[in-house]
Amino acid sequence: MKKRLLVALSMVLVFSLLIGCSSNSGNSGGTSTSGSSGSGADTIKVGVNYELTGAVASYGVDLNDGLQMA
Repeated sequence: MKKRLLVALSMVLVFSLLIGCSSNSGNSGGTSTSGSSGSGADTIKVGVNYELTGAVASYGVDLNDGLQMA
């Protein structure tokens, strides 16, 4: 019984990953509404909470450096 449940849950996980990572083929031709239009584009601000001091500062510094590059 446990083996069947494990196999079923594994299959659900694999199928969800395949569906989630597949490309979106719903947009076939026409004009695209996504992306910036050049002038008047809105700025998206992202807030991040990470530690820059203390015992886990190495993780926070790495995250900060990565965000600065992006």
